[in-house]
Amino acid sequence: MSHFFSQSYLVMLLFLFLLTPIVHALSIHHRLYHPLAPNFYFSPRAHVSLNPQLSYSPSSSISDDLASSFQRLLELDLDPDAALYQLALEHDNDSSIAHWDVSSVKLCHLVNATSDSFLFHTKGDYVYAIDYFVSPIPHDGSCPKRKANRIWTDTLALAYDMSTSIKLVTPRLPPLPELRVPPPLSPDGEPVKPVPEKSFIQKYWMYILAILIALMASGGTEEDQPQRRTS
Repeated sequence: MSHFFSQSYLVMLLFLFLLTPIVHALSIHHRLYHPLAPNFYFSPRAHVSLNPQLSYSPSSSISDDLASSFQRLLELDLDPDAALYQLALEHDNDSSIAHWDVSSVKLCHLVNATSDSFLFHTKGDYVYAIDYFVSPIPHDGSCPKRKANRIWTDTLALAYDMSTSIKLVTPRLPPLPELRVPPPLSPDGEPVKPVPEKSFIQKYWMYILAILIALMASGGTEEDQPQRRTS
């Protein structure tokens, strides 16, 4: 009897486990990237919880990380307009940076940005990719006219007083194209030419001929017949 209750207890635990929503706590990292500079290290940017509801917890060191990284660009005498701001999604149980999914925006676009957006691509309960956007940005994607370096650094330090939105995206298949029915083929593999449509005369010649014969057989109207002479 105790063995039976033990099995029932395990089944109940498994059932409750299946009913429990999977809790996702995503770790987001950020850094600056310049093609001519040594790699900057990723540092924590935020933690995002997906269950039971979306929540965003930014790191308290975001502004300091940006300011110090930008200062390093200046010390290396590199053009900040060629730099990128990168966000990386750390996958569950995988701390290898080589496996993280990375999204980038131009560093110069952070200066005037007032909002940013996180798009997490999901498949079932698994988040496998991230897209990151900031706005507003120029229509042509160019960098705004840069201010003095110190002012630019101060502006970057305040860049993360912005409105943040988070969205989950599931993969969708595009609508299937409407395919035309292929033309029928002859035994030789050549397209069968459609039969040309008949003209009006070809369709109704029998009726026209019958009407003409009926008119001729009737001998015409009384007006067409010769009048008899009276004496």
